[in-house]
Amino acid sequence: MAVTVAAAVLIGGGSLLAGSDDWLTLGFRAAAGAFLAWALGRELDPDDALSAGIAAPLGALGVLVGPPDLASAAGALMALRVVIRPTGHRPTIVDEVVLVGLGAFLGLRIGTWPALLGLAIAVAWDGLLPRRAGRRTYAVSLLVIVAGMLTALGLGEPDWGWIGPTVGELVVLAFGVVGAVVAYSTEHPASVGDLTGEPLNRQRLHMGRILGAGMALAAFAWLGGPGIVGAIPLWAAFVGTAASRFRSEER
Repeated sequence: MAVTVAAAVLIGGGSLLAGSDDWLTLGFRAAAGAFLAWALGRELDPDDALSAGIAAPLGALGVLVGPPDLASAAGALMALRVVIRPTGHRPTIVDEVVLVGLGAFLGLRIGTWPALLGLAIAVAWDGLLPRRAGRRTYAVSLLVIVAGMLTALGLGEPDWGWIGPTVGELVVLAFGVVGAVVAYSTEHPASVGDLTGEPLNRQRLHMGRILGAGMALAAFAWLGGPGIVGAIPLWAAFVGTAASRFRSEER
């Protein structure tokens, strides 16, 4: 994490020296993007902390391309935790209330609607994957969507338009997609649930990686270039997972 903090400080400090009056916001985004990239990396590759270690500075440096969508990244993180289930336990009633509240929050901006959809899918999948949750999870999934739709009604006429990506954004997308493809194959995880001590389920980890890539691609399909930039913490996590795998094969 020291590298992450250093990257955030360099970005914020560099913009200050350049005369930017928004250096504090830029530094915050760099730090938040780094943390979310790190957390997403831990979910996508729980067996190797190096993946998250690589993802964190990439998430910080991503602000040089554009501002990450922190709400969408947080939504993706929660979705992955539901599907992969790193604790070993299904969501509690309190967790489900939080998920519905997050769904309502993600409905507030049109740019976070792909994350809203991904979160609802994750909750529904929790009732289909091994060690399945109870039937209540389907009602919670529906409530996540309904809560998001209700808050979306307050937007009025949404200001939406697909914006063509820049060359830099296309480069980010290319690296991210390659990382997701490399990370696609899932070996039996050696990690265990934080609370149960039982091995994590391979199919859940596999589907979590598919869901994460799908959410990032959905953001691009929905928004264009801004969707690529917004999903940089997630793409950074995939690149970190792929880079870690290459390094492991070289040993």
